Amino acid sequence: MKQSQILIRYGEIGLKAEYTRRQFTYHLKKNIKQAFSQENIPLEITMKRGRIFLHTDEIRKSIEILKKIFGIVSFSPVWESSPELSKLTEDVLNLMKTRLTSQASFALRVRRSGTHNYTSQEAAVHIGQSVCDCFHASVDLNRPDVELFIEIRDEQAFLFLEKISGSGGLPYGTQGTICCVVKNKMDLLASWFLMKRGCAIHFVAFDQSLYDQTKDFLKKWYVDEEPVLPSENDKRNIHVFLQKEIKKNHCEALCIGMSCPHDMKQLISKITDLQ
Repeated sequence: MKQSQILIRYGEIGLKAEYTRRQFTYHLKKNIKQAFSQENIPLEITMKRGRIFLHTDEIRKSIEILKKIFGIVSFSPVWESSPELSKLTEDVLNLMKTRLTSQASFALRVRRSGTHNYTSQEAAVHIGQSVCDCFHASVDLNRPDVELFIEIRDEQAFLFLEKISGSGGLPYGTQGTICCVVKNKMDLLASWFLMKRGCAIHFVAFDQSLYDQTKDFLKKWYVDEEPVLPSENDKRNIHVFLQKEIKKNHCEALCIGMSCPHDMKQLISKITDLQ
């Protein structure tokens, strides 16, 4: 069996109203395509019952890219199978051949949606018994040596062995634009948290070194933005320059990185206690 798909899960997007969910999903798919284009990896994206499936032959490289895309909570490389129980069982046994040894323990996590002539529990019992008989393995639902996830849909079933964590948050570019003044790495850190919440960032770097660091930072997180480097004359009138940049790029807020004073941390803690 060959892996050629990755199942992508999003968190907060699924809680939004239908129109908002469509918009967020559109941005997420666009950001995924842009990131893969940057790495010259061909892909195809499909939607099935509210899930995003990424089709590619470069699974290992894709994993590293998807970890850096905001809005993805987790993802799993999957094997595609059939919802027909005998074929599904056969594929599970083939998958377990190189992963499950005698005396090892395993667990099956079965989820099902759609109409079938069996329940999720019945599928788990049937497939699990076949695995036990074939490999003389034992079932351990708490701390198994091998954990296999099975998602059964109307006309397809998907098998996967791991859930890989993503960056989470909201898709980049869904929450308006913010201007970030980069004077040190703390400013980049502050912008990262805003990017994770879906904000598009317009970066203004104060010198060539910070400009280069910002470009590397954006490339690492697959954000297709170009920072701005003010001239020496602009730096002498930085407030005027920032006003022009904010207006030109329709920025709604200004981001700077600064550490919180100790007494402010105590105040925040007291407010939290009162709540």
